[in-house]
Amino acid sequence: MYIQICITCIFFPILIWAFKRAISLVEQKRSIGYPKRPVTRAEVVANYLVLAVVAYQLYYSCSLYYSSNDIFRTLGVHPNVPNYQLRNRFRDYAANRSSVDYDFELNSNFKLSDYKNRYELVQDPSSFNRMYGLVQLLYIKDNRLTYNKFGEFAFLNCIWCQNPNDYIIFNLPEILGSYILVGITLGFATIFKRKEPRRTYGVTFLLALGIVETSLLIDQQQFHLEDFMLQFGNFHEVVQIFRRVSFAFLLSLVYLFNNSEDIAPIVLVQRALAMNEVMLYQVQALKIQHAAVFGDSDLRALLDEYHKSKEQITEAVKLQPVYQEAHSRVLEKHDLQKLTKDSEAIVSRIITDATTQPASPSSKKDV
Repeated sequence: MYIQICITCIFFPILIWAFKRAISLVEQKRSIGYPKRPVTRAEVVANYLVLAVVAYQLYYSCSLYYSSNDIFRTLGVHPNVPNYQLRNRFRDYAANRSSVDYDFELNSNFKLSDYKNRYELVQDPSSFNRMYGLVQLLYIKDNRLTYNKFGEFAFLNCIWCQNPNDYIIFNLPEILGSYILVGITLGFATIFKRKEPRRTYGVTFLLALGIVETSLLIDQQQFHLEDFMLQFGNFHEVVQIFRRVSFAFLLSLVYLFNNSEDIAPIVLVQRALAMNEVMLYQVQALKIQHAAVFGDSDLRALLDEYHKSKEQITEAVKLQPVYQEAHSRVLEKHDLQKLTKDSEAIVSRIITDATTQPASPSSKKDV
């Protein structure tokens, strides 16, 4: 329930907004037809890097899904099945596999006690021994929960892990490495100043994703497959796939925005000229308006009456006690005498510099 709420409240709205924004940008560029800004060599390298990391994240996610080593998914049973069902299902699986895979040799004398630790079990060349040993280890409920939450690799290879915090530390380098890789790629793809907002949004997305994943790791509640309604495997693999797909989604948006947002400098100059032209027309219209008003005696009289009424209102406001009290409080906060002296000093310095400045060559020739 907690994961579903996080996904619904955080990532789905971001996903919908991002796709709407991307579609609107593409449609806008197609309708306007502005020429794009020339792409630099650094931007080309950044685009190839982003595409390579996106492909890597998607490949990693697909490999986790299609070649999962999760024992429960391999046997086709739920992680909460009783031990006798898990044992019987493994026997059926072993019998069927041994009939088609001659390297999968059955061993009726297998004993888990022959191995000092799980790492020795992993090093056993026999596939049957490794799987049967793992099945026997998963008879214990705590082992099954640890396997489901932290994955098969950590469960079998971390011989010094004694509690959930140890398994978190064991998996931490892989998790941090994936975030660092995406963070470096994001920074390189948005290294230019004009792409700074995208970098800010991307870092915020990574922080939110990291907070959600951290809360899932440190939470003592155990999650099962029915919480996700996905037949991916154990909880650890589901989180990995979700993280990798989120990385690919983020970098895909960055690539899309980088290649659809930039406009050629000539277009920006044309926009600035158009704005200046509009402002010039407004000034000319204002001058014509003033000439028309001052050229007519009736309009001039109306303008004088309007300004007189505004002055009367201003004087009436100044006579109000509330205004005078507020005015006095403002004056108390500022030292008017000091401000006056500073202003006089600035003016005198400007005048002195102007009068003492040596004459230019052109002025000497005129003299």
